[in-house]
Amino acid sequence: MTSRLDWTDLCCRLRGPWEQMTPSSAFDLVMHLRELAPWWLRPEVWRRAAENDAMPDSFRQSWQQPPELPATFGSCWVVFATQRDLPLALLQPALVLPLRWVPQQSHSSRLPSGLARLADEVLDVLIERGGLTSRDWGLALGDQLSGLDLSEMPLDCPSGWASLAAGLLVADGRGTPDPLIWASGSWDDGDGIRPVEFLSEKLDLAVDSGAEVFFVPQVQVAEARRLNTRIQIGCLRMAERDPVRALSDLTVRWQAPPPRPEGPDDTQAFRRCCSYYRNQPRGEPRTTQYYWSHLLPTITQLCRAHLLERYPDCRPTHMVTIVSGSPELVLLAARALDVRSCLLLYTPDEDARRDQTKRMQMVRELLEADGRACVPAPFVDDQTLEQQIPAAINRFVLGQSADDLVLDLTPGTKWMTLIADRGMPPASWRLYVKNDTLSSPDHRPGPGSEQLVCWKN
Repeated sequence: MTSRLDWTDLCCRLRGPWEQMTPSSAFDLVMHLRELAPWWLRPEVWRRAAENDAMPDSFRQSWQQPPELPATFGSCWVVFATQRDLPLALLQPALVLPLRWVPQQSHSSRLPSGLARLADEVLDVLIERGGLTSRDWGLALGDQLSGLDLSEMPLDCPSGWASLAAGLLVADGRGTPDPLIWASGSWDDGDGIRPVEFLSEKLDLAVDSGAEVFFVPQVQVAEARRLNTRIQIGCLRMAERDPVRALSDLTVRWQAPPPRPEGPDDTQAFRRCCSYYRNQPRGEPRTTQYYWSHLLPTITQLCRAHLLERYPDCRPTHMVTIVSGSPELVLLAARALDVRSCLLLYTPDEDARRDQTKRMQMVRELLEADGRACVPAPFVDDQTLEQQIPAAINRFVLGQSADDLVLDLTPGTKWMTLIADRGMPPASWRLYVKNDTLSSPDHRPGPGSEQLVCWKN
C-alpha cells in the first residue's frame, strides 16, 4: 500500500517546536512519515516518540543510529537543506533522500516533480556530452521508501545534480555505489559545476550519518575544510563543460570496490576488480591495499600455473630479492615460486622517500605469515653496496645447491641487480616479472599482464 504525503498537511505537522511535543504527538508524526521519518526528523523527535508505549520496538531504536544508505546497483542519494525561511523546526537542518537509477524504465510517478526534472537534466547533459550511450534510465525513490508517494512535495534540489550524475555514470558502468561518499554540486550548461548553498548544514549531516568523503565544487573546497574538519573533502572540477571529466574524481570514489575473485577461474570477478583498480588514483594507500587484497592472490595463482607449465625444472627453495617501491613484486615472486626462504635486501635511509625499512618489514610479516623464513639484509645505496650485497648473499646461500637458488631481477636499480647477479653462485636461477605498463595512461603495471620468466645463469 502506497502512502502519499500531503505537503500542506506535513508543513503544519512539522512546525514544532519539538520541546512542546508530547510522546503521543511525536509518535503520530513518526508513524505519519513512515519510512521517511528516520531520514528527516530531528533525533529529539524520535526520543520523544520513543517515550510512547505504543511505539514498536523496531521504531524505538531507530533514532539511536542513523539509517544506512544502500550499496545496491543503481542507488544514489541527494542531500539538501531545509529552507531557512520555512520554519519546519521538526526537520533536520539538512536532509538526505535515498534514490536509485533503474534501467529500461521511466522516472517513477512517486518522485517529487523537481527531482524528476533534475533527473531529465542529468540525462540530457550526459547524453549530449557523451557520458552515456543510452537514455533508457529512470529515477525512483530508494527501496527503503518504496511505500511512499512524494510526488506532491516541492523538493527542488539543483545541488543534487552531481550526486545523480555520478550515480548514473557508475550504474551505467555496472558498478555499485559506496554509501560513505557524498556530494553536493549543481550544473550549468555554460559553466559546468556551480557552487552550492547551505554547505555547513550538509557537512554536519554527512558526518553524523557516517560519511567519510564529501565532494564540493572546487571553489568551495577550502571553505568546506574550514567548516568541518571531521570529514575528508573531495573536489568537483569547475570550468569544465565535460561532465565526465568534471565528475571524474567523484565517480572514482563513488563506486564501491567489487568483491575479490573466488579463485583463478573466476575471470569475470577478476576483470571487474582490474577495471576498478585501473580507475583508482595511483599511489594512494587504499589503491595499493586493494591491489594486494583483491588482485595479487589471483595474479599469484595465475603466475604459478604458468610457471609450472613453462618451467617445470625451476624449483628453487631460496630467493634473493631487493625490496623497492613495489614491494608486491617480492610477494608475487616468492609465492609463485613457493620458496621457503627469502633474503630481503633493502636500503634504510634517513630520507623517508628513500627509506625501504617499512616496506621490508611489511613484506617480511606477510611472507612469514605464509610460513616462509626471511633474512633482512640492509645495505647503503652508495659505492659500498658492491661489497655489502655480495657479502649478504654469500651468507644466505652457504650450504645450498645452485639449483635451489634464485635471484629476482625485477625490483631494485640496475646497479643493485647487477651487483646481486655477480654475487650469485654459477648455474643458479634468475627470475624476471614481465608486465604491461604501456596500456595505462599512468604507466602502472596492468593487473593480469604479469608473466614470470626464468632461466639459469
